[in-house]
Amino acid sequence: MANFHDGYMVVGEPLGALPQDVLLVADNTVIILSPKTAFLRLQSDNTTAANRTFTIPNGWLVGQELLLAFVSAGATTAQLADGGNVSLSAAWEPTEDDTLTLVWSGSKWLEKARSAN
Repeated sequence: MANFHDGYMVVGEPLGALPQDVLLVADNTVIILSPKTAFLRLQSDNTTAANRTFTIPNGWLVGQELLLAFVSAGATTAQLADGGNVSLSAAWEPTEDDTLTLVWSGSKWLEKARSAN
């Protein structure tokens, strides 16, 4: 029998990577994540990464994973900086189909993997 009392799992909802779509149309965008978001699909309307910077909120559970995929077509891009509640090997400046996987440590999102596709 599953434990649904923590509010994270709800009877009848699918398990797995629940997606959330975000279109970045301004610099310094604070992305608001649902507690159930495991897959963040990003798009941008700008070709300069520094013009479409964004931040993400803290995670909810230690060990929580978040997959970011840049699904914007063409020459558009964005930037997630290394700093604050995110610890990366370097700033992430994705182009079409690039991905970044993060894990929540309890105090920071830690880079687990990135792929330039």
